[in-house]
Amino acid sequence: MKILLLCSFYSNYVTQLFTYIRKYYPQISYSLLTRQEYVKDYTDEIVLRDDERIYGFLTDNQLQLKIAIWKLPHFDIIHTLWMESFWGWNAIALKKKASYWLCAIGGSDLYRFSKIPIEFFLQKRVIKRVNRFSSENEETREYFYQVYGEKYRKIPHDICRFGVDILDSIDKISKNNMYSKQITDNFPQDKVIVLCGTNARIEHNHEDIIKAIQNMDCSCREKCFFVFPMTYPSGCEEYISKIETSIAQVTDAYVILREYMNVDEMAELAIATDVMIHVQTTDQLSSAMVSHMYHGNLVIAGAWLPYESLREKGVYFKSINSLGDLSDSLDDALNNLNFYKNKCNSNRKIIYELSSWSIIVKDWYRVYNNILGGEKNVNTI
Repeated sequence: MKILLLCSFYSNYVTQLFTYIRKYYPQISYSLLTRQEYVKDYTDEIVLRDDERIYGFLTDNQLQLKIAIWKLPHFDIIHTLWMESFWGWNAIALKKKASYWLCAIGGSDLYRFSKIPIEFFLQKRVIKRVNRFSSENEETREYFYQVYGEKYRKIPHDICRFGVDILDSIDKISKNNMYSKQITDNFPQDKVIVLCGTNARIEHNHEDIIKAIQNMDCSCREKCFFVFPMTYPSGCEEYISKIETSIAQVTDAYVILREYMNVDEMAELAIATDVMIHVQTTDQLSSAMVSHMYHGNLVIAGAWLPYESLREKGVYFKSINSLGDLSDSLDDALNNLNFYKNKCNSNRKIIYELSSWSIIVKDWYRVYNNILGGEKNVNTI
């Protein structure tokens, strides 16, 4: 089974697919097409087998990309990890390089970029040639139909999540007591650790989080140590400085994490955290949030995010209807933290079944097999 992954940037999800799916299903052979600038990043992380390649193209020039595509061998399946509009200009050439095309619907691509006319146009060039889709939850799949049309219900669309490798690291660290504490060593032991977002993108609404912190009851705020993970993406230094200036005016009990974290460090951060605030503008399913749920941390999430299917499966978390409700929700969480964390204890088993790679790989293998088996794979739209 020869599969070509498409990802124009560096993503840990690519390396996780290589690592976990090949571990359980060695008959699957992955290759990757990406920008040349990311080829070394991937080759440093992935041990390629003889029949696998990482193909790079030198520039964003579409002619250069088309030439790179022409030189590709033929694959059984093209697997687009997100609905990247980037591939839209060369969708026809790509389609000729594989028997089938599987497209995973990404959160940002669907919820934000599809509202931009040129992005929508290029995404349509991709999805018109796709034989099968996947989403990480039912809400995303339904929203996809709202945006692109009910006619796409004719095309198979699986619910198939990416696994979360942080879960394995949490288990390993906890079981073997292998804490490096390079990230969390300076966290105060007598404070409630509150995580504010997961990266440095403005969509995580850090300024609104800080306003909520400012509006908290003083006695509740004094119990807390606020952590702002802003380790990626690069080029956000001005925004990070702005956020640091804002939080410093409210409290001195905070830290902004700037250095890249590996998976074990992200696991240690989850282990050290008590409450996670996850109120970004849009999302499909945050792996960082899932890891905090797995560890039993209380997550406060925006009700506008597509997580109702998690709640239906029994996962406990708090929801707020608007950012203006966050300060009251934080006060309530601090005043009743033991009560809420006890309610989160049952999350571990549910999250493991939903997001452990040892289980998720079976879903991806089933999807690949169904594609090659021709199970209603023809896009007649």
